[in-house]
Amino acid sequence: MHSIPILAVCGHSGSGKTTLIEALLPLLETRGVRTAVLKHDAHRLTVDKPGKDSARFFDAGARVVLAHDATQGFLRWRKERSEDVTEWLQDALSGLPVSVDLILVEGHKDSPWPKFWLRKADETEIPESVKSVLAVFGFGKARPEAVRDLILEWMKNSEE
Repeated sequence: MHSIPILAVCGHSGSGKTTLIEALLPLLETRGVRTAVLKHDAHRLTVDKPGKDSARFFDAGARVVLAHDATQGFLRWRKERSEDVTEWLQDALSGLPVSVDLILVEGHKDSPWPKFWLRKADETEIPESVKSVLAVFGFGKARPEAVRDLILEWMKNSEE
């Protein structure tokens, strides 16, 4: 089994991470790249409506809750506080229930994964602690296409 390539899209708040990923998804899809997205939420994650069955099961202590309808579904699970977050995420990503060609991670600038840094207009340098940066992108209308092209090239080189 070969592992799914993972790329992190990093930058400070307001650098356009969500907007870029949102623009990239259809651009990658038209090139045949099925993409999963991992969103890091620095605040308390809310994925369910309080009081609904799946939220009640989770609040009651279920380790894992899966919910679905005819066209979509979600999986919610508990992470042990002591677990290393990168290792935990790697395990979670390796068990995706659908086939994907690429995983884009929003955030996780301290992860070992290769990453793109999105620079805000007033930034000139990325933080020294950020490692494995493939490229740095400023704002601009052509940013999604430039990032898409770099991703496609990176994926091609990764297969060789």
